[in-house]
Amino acid sequence: LQFLYFIVGGDMEPRLSNSSNRGRYSLTKRARGEHADEEAKLKRAKAVAQKSAKTAISQLFSPGALISPPFGEGRSSRTVLNRELVNIDVARMNFFDRGGDVYSEALANTIFPDGCQQQSKKVLQVIQQEKATTTGVTATLPIRRSRKVASVKQVTSRAPQVAERVLDAPCIVDDYHLCLIDWSTWANTLAVSLNDTVYTWDAATGVSNELLSLEDDTNPISCVKWIQEGGVIGLGTSNNGLVKLWDATRGKRLRQMTGHTDRVCTMEWNQHIITTGSRDGTILHHDVRVKKQIVGRIAPGFHKSEICTVTYNQDYSQFASTDDDGVVCIWDASPASRATPITKFQAHSGPVKAVDWFPRKRHVLCTGGYSDHNINLWKTNSSTPTLLSQVSAEAELTSLRWSQNTNELVSSSGHPSNLLAIWSHHKDKLKRSATYKGHSEKILHTSLSPDGQTVVTCSADETIRFWKLFDEPKKSKATIQLAVR
Repeated sequence: LQFLYFIVGGDMEPRLSNSSNRGRYSLTKRARGEHADEEAKLKRAKAVAQKSAKTAISQLFSPGALISPPFGEGRSSRTVLNRELVNIDVARMNFFDRGGDVYSEALANTIFPDGCQQQSKKVLQVIQQEKATTTGVTATLPIRRSRKVASVKQVTSRAPQVAERVLDAPCIVDDYHLCLIDWSTWANTLAVSLNDTVYTWDAATGVSNELLSLEDDTNPISCVKWIQEGGVIGLGTSNNGLVKLWDATRGKRLRQMTGHTDRVCTMEWNQHIITTGSRDGTILHHDVRVKKQIVGRIAPGFHKSEICTVTYNQDYSQFASTDDDGVVCIWDASPASRATPITKFQAHSGPVKAVDWFPRKRHVLCTGGYSDHNINLWKTNSSTPTLLSQVSAEAELTSLRWSQNTNELVSSSGHPSNLLAIWSHHKDKLKRSATYKGHSEKILHTSLSPDGQTVVTCSADETIRFWKLFDEPKKSKATIQLAVR
């Protein structure tokens, strides 16, 4: 009877003669009871957890939770996304894409058909700062899509926060001697040389085209320069020293001119005369109207190293030439006086690529040293030039551009800063007023827009950047009254 009580769960212990068996049955009963208690507790805990989880999930992943705090007002500012309403792949693309250009839209339409991209733009969208508009700059050059824009160290109130436009420039030649971009003042068209190919971009319409591509891809284009009036562009080559003329409006080559034995790294137009400088140390004047085009030749004796720059002054009565040894020569532009320079002087201790004439004073030349990092202002109206002022840019100087609208100078530099800088000019003294950090590597060359407001830069980091640095010039009262009449 006692054993039956044990079998059905009674409280009476079995009384067996064997003491060891009696103890074993007693322990089994207690173990079974404790195990049942643990299972009951586990079931209760699991039920509570499942109920809590279902409640939390229904709260967190409800449509309202996409835009509202999930834990009540004032308790959390976290926004929990409804996974059913979010396409993670589209959200990821929207997060990393700062586009809006033709390339991005075409890519989106291909990957996300049926308008999925447009419907999901609001998900994880990063607010994009509006870019200021620049006169004459209305579209990106579709060489490739825009990259991330770097910030600018703002020194003056008018300095822009970022470059207005950042474009990829793959295969650009990393050599500061070369002049790889030029902005036409007549056609408002930018020319860009990328290795052996030249692209043109119409700033008024935003239309870009491949102008030409050389058959010999081992002979990169070393410089580009627009004629002052017309759609003709001059090109210099790297290996054979050829000068080519192209009609950009018709996309046809006009002629090819010889004379140099090494690369042509600089050129400047003076109406129908194009002046070129080469690594062979010579300077040639080509009259593009005649068959035997070389009408002037400056032998390598005056410059014993590569010609870095040739540039005419504001009235085209003189031009300056510089070389890798830091020598600057000033020449009379008339054919009868090209045999010897007006003056020759040692301006810097190394290459002089950065040169520009001051547009509001005659015989004032600004030079920048690549090695000594100095910007020098010279008075050149005598046989012995006078150094008016000197200031250190603390970096390799690759380009200088005077503003057309203000008494300010823009400099571009390489190592270690890779900066654009603005220098104010007052009483023949230069003082830095703003710096702009955008490029991650050396700035190779710059060009100025026809309206004088925007500076475009190309860099060894394979980007082209547009910077609106200057405002539109203010009209005088006399000009306004004349316009009214």
